[in-house]
Amino acid sequence: MRIGITQTDETHTPALLESLYDQVEFYKNYAGAYAVSLPYKLWLMGLRLENDGRGDLSLLAERITAAEEQLLCHESKWFEAYMRSSGWTDMPLDKVKDGVYQNKLKRQNARLNAENTAALSALLGQDLASRDRKRLARIPDILRLANALSREKMSVVRLPQM
Repeated sequence: MRIGITQTDETHTPALLESLYDQVEFYKNYAGAYAVSLPYKLWLMGLRLENDGRGDLSLLAERITAAEEQLLCHESKWFEAYMRSSGWTDMPLDKVKDGVYQNKLKRQNARLNAENTAALSALLGQDLASRDRKRLARIPDILRLANALSREKMSVVRLPQM
């Protein structure tokens, strides 16, 4: 990964190296799971993808803003569900020190409980919910990239009224 380990020693054990490899798989799977959740996020906004060859994503900006609270709630629940299904557990807030709110080796994360977000933000001096807002704002970019990579021009359209 990023730390460039080339040999093992007392600190960089074979078990640590193996856990780093597992993290690569975890983040690859995390990105895949996020992509799979995009159609649901669109549905929450009253939208869907349509393969019409135009690639029009103009409806997204206003709909993301209008549905922001519902989408943020979904984002927290999605993150928690994904992490728990991957074997992560809660890290108690009293274990958060020096800006570190997760222990990758023990697979603990203090953000697994959405109710802790405000308290954790205060502890860290960061607005953690803003990260979720940034992920929501990236949805149009992700769909543009998907259009470019697939060479299809999918548009975002309103769901039919029932």
